[in-house]
Amino acid sequence: MEILHLLPEVNTLKIGSLRISQPGCLSNEEIEFLCFLSNKNQITKICLENLAEIEELYMLALICPLINHLQIECVNYIHAELLTEFILTQIKDVSNSSLRLLCFSIPEAHDEMCEKLEKMIDIENLRFDFMIKHVMDKIYLQWK
Repeated sequence: MEILHLLPEVNTLKIGSLRISQPGCLSNEEIEFLCFLSNKNQITKICLENLAEIEELYMLALICPLINHLQIECVNYIHAELLTEFILTQIKDVSNSSLRLLCFSIPEAHDEMCEKLEKMIDIENLRFDFMIKHVMDKIYLQWK
């Protein structure tokens, strides 16, 4: 995270993995540093290749409040569906969330996965005005 302090103009991050050694156990100095980072960085796009814990998404949201594009490598469709439900549920009532695009890289992605995601989003009433698209091995979910 210190590199973000040294490169304040960075707007895109590609992260192989983000391991949180002890979630919920940050020192006061670490919390102050994270608050400083969140106020100074310009990161709007993140590509996360290996999401091990859901707490990693909380950490990214704390560090990068301006994020509007989040791409996550998924092991399968179920992983993408669970992440979609979690992320949209978290931002549903947040009027100032800047996140507007989710992209899931899924091996062997296909149109039927888009249809299932769309149904899940409608059933859970997570977003009203969204577009879902499948391109190669990626599924894009975008809203206003």
